[in-house]
Amino acid sequence: MTEDFSKVLHYFDDHEVLVNDHGMNNRYRYAKAKKSGEWFFVKHADNKQEREGLHREVEWAKFMQYVAETKHDEHLKGPEIIDYISDHTLVFRYIDAPLLVERHDVATWQAHMKRYAGMLHTLDECAQSWRPDSIEGRLSRTQDFDSIWRKWLGDNITQVERYNDATVVMTESIPQITTIMQHGDLTPWQIFADGDSWIIYDGERSGVDLPRFNDIAYGYGRLYTMFHSKEAAKSLVNHYLEASGMNKWLFIEKFRIALINRSIGIISDAFRDRERDDYIKDAKELLATCLDAPDTLA
Repeated sequence: MTEDFSKVLHYFDDHEVLVNDHGMNNRYRYAKAKKSGEWFFVKHADNKQEREGLHREVEWAKFMQYVAETKHDEHLKGPEIIDYISDHTLVFRYIDAPLLVERHDVATWQAHMKRYAGMLHTLDECAQSWRPDSIEGRLSRTQDFDSIWRKWLGDNITQVERYNDATVVMTESIPQITTIMQHGDLTPWQIFADGDSWIIYDGERSGVDLPRFNDIAYGYGRLYTMFHSKEAAKSLVNHYLEASGMNKWLFIEKFRIALINRSIGIISDAFRDRERDDYIKDAKELLATCLDAPDTLA
């Protein structure tokens, strides 16, 4: 536990240090903490580099407040931020609710697929009209894709046979890419099911510097590769098309670009995960499909 985090926890009457079972624990510290009889969730950035993630958390909470007010009948919410301590710690109201879906539970995800796709459409609609009051002026993560991809892949870049083809398509597509607020790594285990309400949390990767359809691409890529379910991935897109009313081919044209970007990220993850779960072949196949046969994505 870092010294700063220990000092923060001293402000509370009681606390329980938590471990992130769904991700890494070397960037942030977490705790469930009690003050004046009420419980809170505390998230602390270990270093200056990770503090940007907390800024993004704040913007995501503001965006979700806009969603809740604009589309109140959809029962979508974000986390409630209570305090922001010294630029390194966020205090949220504690959410005592189960996750919508536990990690790797594809069957339950599929059971919620129609509403999940409708949620993505609602977020897309709101993102097109919402404007942040901070985190502006930075280079789009899509425009800066090559340096980001190289950082993701490291020495494994030589094993990505279609890397150059992907860079050509991305470079040609940049003028047509729209960037709007996206969660960044949205999955059903980033959502609490609080009665009828879905509370979408963990916005540390969010931002208006991500391409439109990043979040549906993220889910599609996970279903296609890590879960080895092309059928579930296609179901997500088809439910999205039904909810949005978009023309399939116009959607695929834009979605394909976001999915190429995510495919490189998934290939990077696959190299990291191969000892416990080898999905490198699936990830490379997804990239090839985006490049050669995007019409088969749905």
